Amino acid sequence: MQSISEQFSHFANTEAAAATGQTGIIAGWAIWSLTLNWIPPERGWSAFAALKNTGERDFVLDRTRGILTGSPRQFVAGLRYAF
Repeated sequence: MQSISEQFSHFANTEAAAATGQTGIIAGWAIWSLTLNWIPPERGWSAFAALKNTGERDFVLDRTRGILTGSPRQFVAGLRYAF
């Protein structure tokens, strides 16, 4: 799990949101990710899979340079080989 609590969007700590969207409070958020690693009995290789932002939650990371949103749901898989 990755989470961030509520925070101000700039150094003046203005609570009221401006019409431009660049000031005010950014809501807190939490996302869940899953990871699976598999190492078979035969040595030398392994497999992995990861699902990030499993709930596909939309959230704001930053507003000082415009609204910067977090990553959408993402799936990554692969093989590793060591020799």
